[in-house]
Amino acid sequence: MIFVILYFLLAIAGFASVTSIMNGYNRGVGFLIFLLFIIAVFAIAIIIPGIAICVRRVRDTGLTGWTVLVF
Repeated sequence: MIFVILYFLLAIAGFASVTSIMNGYNRGVGFLIFLLFIIAVFAIAIIIPGIAICVRRVRDTGLTGWTVLVF
């Protein structure tokens, strides 16, 4: 849900910055870069908990946690 909101904001900011660049102004590019940075930080932040959940579920089936690397 958070990614949907962030990508929606990114689409709006991207359209606004492209429109301003086409009109000869240089506005909105900073906000666009800021949104890309926030999306990257959030994506990196959810990788570790996602891997931990996968390992827990694989171990619930009786396999080792290293099986996650195969998939």
